[in-house]
Amino acid sequence: MNLLHALGAELGYVGEYIFAKVLRGAAARGEAVAMLLEGLYSAGRVESRGSVLPREKGPGTYSRHITSEWPIHKSWFVPAIDGGEPVVLIDPPKGLVKYMGRDVEGAYAFLLSLGLEELRSFVLKGATPAVLRGVEAFTAAEVDIAAALYERLWGGPDFVTLVVDTIREVDFLLADGGAIYHVEVKTTTHPTDAKLRKKRMLLQRRQQVLEKLGLRPALAVVVPKENWEVEVWIEKTTS
Repeated sequence: MNLLHALGAELGYVGEYIFAKVLRGAAARGEAVAMLLEGLYSAGRVESRGSVLPREKGPGTYSRHITSEWPIHKSWFVPAIDGGEPVVLIDPPKGLVKYMGRDVEGAYAFLLSLGLEELRSFVLKGATPAVLRGVEAFTAAEVDIAAALYERLWGGPDFVTLVVDTIREVDFLLADGGAIYHVEVKTTTHPTDAKLRKKRMLLQRRQQVLEKLGLRPALAVVVPKENWEVEVWIEKTTS
């Protein structure tokens, strides 16, 4: 059996893994950077806050639904009581947190606001968080690129939402020579212009949004060989 043929649709994930390994930690995952950006923007924007922390006790992980507009993706930053301890969980596994209705008193919104302020201090100053859990999942490249893009983030909530949703779909972001590239990875055994055209068009569409933050598009091509060798090259736009 030919391994490349057996992988089928999974070959694309293998290509992304190879690209990340080739860059030796310099490639930042798009969804991770989007998550950090949304958290940074949301710090100080949590609405309907109380002034005390949640008081629930007992085993398990519990939360209540908050009504604040920010953060937009509520599952990315979840204020919770975990084993009796107030925490803010970053992107917890589905089903881990049990919800007990709405956050009427604003206690969970208050906890969330504390966690997001800790995220801002972690990303921008390197501070160690107290209630925020999960920052170890982010690489140094992801934190550095998120901090750089946050400094460039301008405009109203609609534009910020568009930026976050666009970066979320990006395979990787790469800082190189003072520039930041949004990278789309194409894995193919036969890299023809016809096969690469769709990816180039996707990069052009994203560039209409991301150029406002000074990003440049780049196409990474991963070519697996029959002898287990892999060829990788990157097409960059320099201006």
